[in-house]
Amino acid sequence: MKLCTSTECSDGLVFDTVQQKMVSCPLCAELREEHVLKGVSTEDGSKLGLSEKLGLRRVFSRLSVDLTQVLGSLTSTSLDKDQYDALESAIQSLVGSLSLAKKPKTSVLFYLGVRADVELLAFWILGSAYKAGLSVHPFVTPFRLQGIRQKREEYENLMLSDVVVIAYSPSIREDGYLVEDFVRQRAFEGKSTYVILTDGSQINNVLQRLGSENGYSNRQYLYIGVPRQVSTEEDKVRRTNKVISNSNAILNLKMPEVSLEELEVAKGKNVQKASRKQKGTPKSVISASEAALFGLN
Repeated sequence: MKLCTSTECSDGLVFDTVQQKMVSCPLCAELREEHVLKGVSTEDGSKLGLSEKLGLRRVFSRLSVDLTQVLGSLTSTSLDKDQYDALESAIQSLVGSLSLAKKPKTSVLFYLGVRADVELLAFWILGSAYKAGLSVHPFVTPFRLQGIRQKREEYENLMLSDVVVIAYSPSIREDGYLVEDFVRQRAFEGKSTYVILTDGSQINNVLQRLGSENGYSNRQYLYIGVPRQVSTEEDKVRRTNKVISNSNAILNLKMPEVSLEELEVAKGKNVQKASRKQKGTPKSVISASEAALFGLN
């Protein structure tokens, strides 16, 4: 991706007469480094932060990211050391490869928990690729994708970018179909796609449809994710009360916390309601002779 004005630079590459091959343009590399640190200059002379240029609403100031920040404290503490280290190693390896300007050879599906910071993960991936000189497209969602498809030039840029990150919720069926078709279309162009799930409700179905069971490819996912946790009732009550306590402190409220006993009572009432609904009201059935006896026929 060319950023400088040098006539010797072609798409971010220059010919090295010593090595007798095309290498990364040093002027473009300097500009990318400046963009990471100071932002990108716009046509009107103002500065646009790199995260904004990459389609993210929040401002991120550095590419050095701690996995705990991405996962959130709840998910981080639920993983044992081996699980955490393996996950960190996988993501660091992926980002490290992008940092060396190596184009992705396989699509990857991420699910890092319902509390994961999706935008921070996207910035980590896109920012590292951008700094290395790979062509990247701003962060994509199904909503944005639908708009981009109406603009031929922008859609072509999206389809041909080296690195694309798209996030969606698999519980919204239409979004799932849209993203899966998009991944396949990019694969036809020889491009891989990074997909982030925002919830794990349908993760098994997603992996069964597009997960790679043998080898790797652009059109099938390799998977990087956390094990799904089964929460006890005590865990649910504790998390609920943390939310209530935090809301009380910020909004100056006095909402009472819930107890495990209250949760069990509410759960019991719901079960009773469901049972009554399922059984329905018993219907009386009488014979024809009985109907005649009571004058009902």
